[in-house]
Amino acid sequence: MQRRTDLLIRTYGELGNFLTTMNPGVQERLGDRPDVCFFADYPTLAEVRNAYGTKAPVIWLVPQLINLSEYCGCREKFTDSQLEQCADVIVKTHWDLKVSELMLFFFRFKSSRYGRFYGTVDPMVVTSALWQFRAERDRAIAERIEEQERAEREALARNPRVVSREQYDEQCIRQPFLALLAAQKNQPAPRYQINEDWTQLSGRQKPLPKLMVYDNKFVKKSGNDFSHK
Repeated sequence: MQRRTDLLIRTYGELGNFLTTMNPGVQERLGDRPDVCFFADYPTLAEVRNAYGTKAPVIWLVPQLINLSEYCGCREKFTDSQLEQCADVIVKTHWDLKVSELMLFFFRFKSSRYGRFYGTVDPMVVTSALWQFRAERDRAIAERIEEQERAEREALARNPRVVSREQYDEQCIRQPFLALLAAQKNQPAPRYQINEDWTQLSGRQKPLPKLMVYDNKFVKKSGNDFSHK
C-alpha cells in the first residue's frame, strides 16, 4: 500500500496538482477510450484517500458533479450539502473505482446513457446510474480476463514443448507406473519375513497365529506354507 501511495505522489505531486491534472475537462479525452479507463494504471478513490487524506476523494468528486450539473442545464443545481453528501456516498460505496473510470461514467451520463434529469439535479439519479455503469465495467473486465486466458491457452497449444495436465498425467505418471508393474512381474518373488510383533502392534490381547509380511502386506500362516491374502 505504501508503495502505491509513494508512486501516486511521485506521479501527480501534491493534492493541488492532482486536482489540476485530473480536472473535469479530462472526461472528454477519456470518454472514447474505455480500455484506457478500465485497464490503465490510474489511482482508485481509496488510493487517493490514502495518499492525500480522508477528504481528498470528496474534494476531487465535487468539481466533477458541478460540471455534470452545469452540463445538464437544469434550473435547480446541486446544493452544497447535496454535492458533499453525494460525493461522500460515492466514495464510501465505490471506493475501488479508478478516477479514470468515474470520469468515463460522467462522460457517459452526459450522453444520456443512463437517463436524464428533469428540471432538478437529483443525486439519487447519479448514484443509481453509477450502479449501471459499474455493471458495464465489471463485464468489460470479465471479458478482458476471458480473452487473456483464451490467448494463453492458444499460445500453449501452439507450443510443442507444452502439454496439458491430462497429457502430463498420462505420460509422466500413468505410463511409467504401468511400465514399473510390468517390470516387476519379471523379478524374483520377494522373501517372506515373519512379523513377530504383529500381535502387540495390533493392540489385541489374545494370541494370534503368526503372520508374514509379503510385499508389506500381512499373510496368514497355513501349515508349513504361507498363502497370500
